[in-house]
Parts: sequence; C-alpha cells; structure tokens
Amino acid sequence: MVTTSSRISPLLRSLATSSLLVAGALASASAQAAITFDFTYSASATDAFNDATYGSARRTALETAGTLYSNMFASHFSDTGTVTIAVTGTNNSSGALASAGSYYYSDGSTGFKLEDAVRNQLQGTGSYSAPQGLLTYHFGYNWELDPNATPSNSEFDFYAVAFHELTHAVGFTSTLKSNGLGLFNDNRWGTFAQFVTDQAGTKVIDPNTFTLNTAVWNAASVGGTGTGLFFDGANAVAANGGNLVPLYSPTTWESGSSSSHVDELAPFNGMMMSYSTGTGLGVRDFSEVEVGMLQDLGYTAAVPEPETYAMLMAGLGVVGFMRRRRKD
Repeated sequence: MVTTSSRISPLLRSLATSSLLVAGALASASAQAAITFDFTYSASATDAFNDATYGSARRTALETAGTLYSNMFASHFSDTGTVTIAVTGTNNSSGALASAGSYYYSDGSTGFKLEDAVRNQLQGTGSYSAPQGLLTYHFGYNWELDPNATPSNSEFDFYAVAFHELTHAVGFTSTLKSNGLGLFNDNRWGTFAQFVTDQAGTKVIDPNTFTLNTAVWNAASVGGTGTGLFFDGANAVAANGGNLVPLYSPTTWESGSSSSHVDELAPFNGMMMSYSTGTGLGVRDFSEVEVGMLQDLGYTAAVPEPETYAMLMAGLGVVGFMRRRRKD
C-alpha cells in the first residue's frame, strides 16, 4: 500500500499545513453550498496545474472537488463563507500526495489565541486578506480525476484526498510542534490544541496558565498507536461512545502528521482524517467522530430539512424490516 505523510510548516503569518490520502463514498449534495472556494493558481509555467496537456483537466477536477466538498460539508454544518485558497502543483512522486492548511495570525497573546484565517472566515469571527489558505498537489502519482469513476488499485482518489486536505484547511490541525510549542515556537496555539490530552485525559497544555506539561507531552507525543495523544472535545467524545478520540502519535514524531490526524487504530484508520491511505476509492464523507471534532472547533451542526428527516425515518424502517427477516 502506498501511503502519504503530512506536513506542518510555519510561514510568515504562519501557515499550518497537513496532508493525507483516504477511502469512502460521496456524500449527498446539499441544496446550498456551505463554502465557496476561490482557487487561485500559480502563474509559473512549470506549475503542474499549468501543464499544456493535463493542466486544464487538473483545474477542472479541483474546482469540482471544491464544489463536492462544499456540498458534503453543508450536509453536516450550517457555516458559510468564501475562502480563497492559493493552489500549486508539482510533478513530485515522493512523500505526501498533497498538503493544505490555513494561515494563522497572532496578536501576541499566549494561549489558544492563534487566529485561523479559514476557520474564522467561515464562522464569521474574522475577515482576512486573500489567500486565507494554501493547497498543493503532487502529480507524480497516478490520479483518478473523474469524480464518477472508481479509482483502480493503481490510482489515487483525487477527490478523497481533496476532502482530507480541505478539512485540514478548515481547522483540523493541531498547530503543535515536536517540542509541544505552537507555530511560533512559543506558548501560542490554535483552537485544536486545547483539546489535546494523553490517554488518561491529562491536558498537555494547562488551560489556565497556558504552560506545556512537558512530562505528559514527552511521553504521549510519541506514545504509539492507541497510547499517545488524544482529543477530548465534548462533541467528539460523545460521538465516540464517551471515550477520548485517539490521535496519530507514532513513536517517532512526524512533522505535519503527528497530532493532526486520527489514529491508525481501527476504526479510526478508516476515517477521512486518518493520516494515510493507499490507492483505490477513498473516504468522501465525515464520520460522526470527525463531525464531533469539527463541532468542538466551533462549527455549527446543520439541522436537516423536513424531507431529510422523512428519508432518515424511511431508511430506519427498512433496516428494521431487514433485521427482522434475518432473525426469521
């Protein structure tokens, strides 16, 4: 299986990026898109999105992915807004398949005060100059660009990867460095970081003093599968049956991957925000746990329209009938 790793890199304002690949089915479209993506492309003639042969198809695929992601997002959340994403493409075929993230701003205050340009834009708590985020694809890999085709065992799902990366851009990243400090290498972190604990539920960052619990961090940040870092947001925990949500915490810290994905422990390794994936059809919808995590990050759950409730009730009825028949 070919897998990918993520990247988190601090830039000027501070840009947190992460990356992955996935597996699943496309969510049903919402009547109204939640997010309008304004993808802006590099002017470089060597950029893979400007390739004379494949550039047009790649741009079309990304624009389609943005629309599909927006529809999927709207089926879970009511937040809306326009986000500008600066897009680049390379012909690399090593390392991450893609990476994405949001720009972060700071007024210098310590704590969970980093202002996430993309997330704040969507949640109506701030307005930021364009671009608010960045996305990079590496086209040295074999991609399936048709949204209606099933990727083969030798092809990566362009749309599932886009869904994963755009989720990083809307805030699903810890902004934690290997030493436990924030993007500016000090006691300034994004919202996600306030929910990070060890397996016992001990916060890695004291919510009152905003100091890093070094002993907890040193043990948990490289604790390994199922015994490393966890997410303790109330909505995520409720969706996970009352249990903390394990985060990807390999025994060697992986910049951009560690702490910014769900763990590889089943069933989390089958979720959109797992840190890696292989070829074939990927995940194109959030799990209940991931919806809960995004709610903890401030997104507002969407209220299904009446016809949706009717469809859900009908679906439950069919499931019940099938179960009774199996018992017979």
